[in-house]
Amino acid sequence: MNQSEVILLIGLVTLGSCKQHTGRSGGKNDSINSHTDSAAVAVDTVIRYLSYTATLPCPDCQGIQTTINLMGDYSYQKLSSHLGKKGKIAGETFDETGRWMLRGRDTVQLMDVTDGPNKYLKTDSSLVQLDLNGARIAGPQAAQYEFKKIK
Repeated sequence: MNQSEVILLIGLVTLGSCKQHTGRSGGKNDSINSHTDSAAVAVDTVIRYLSYTATLPCPDCQGIQTTINLMGDYSYQKLSSHLGKKGKIAGETFDETGRWMLRGRDTVQLMDVTDGPNKYLKTDSSLVQLDLNGARIAGPQAAQYEFKKIK
């Protein structure tokens, strides 16, 4: 059994052991459901932990190595490190955390990011960073904004 099959099996066992939310107010899952679109709730129930990585373009360094971890409780962790940067932030890793939600069927939004891009198009194998207006980034560097899923 390969690693993907083991993860799928664990996810199915975990999903099968979860109690179904009755829809009554005051339940444990009310805060989670209030952060999602109704169409997204069914899709999100299978997400337990996903991790994506990319080296984003940087105007004054060799790139920004970034990893985004999406947890099944709708929290996220974003780790960023400037590569080849001299000075105070050389080699330093920045750790951001907060809440995320799925908008529609395929757009992940990091809720606590207010000063930069916070939307990503989710595919089967990646997250594609969207621009500040929620559109795909175009041009010669567009491929550098694709976060590959870590297996």
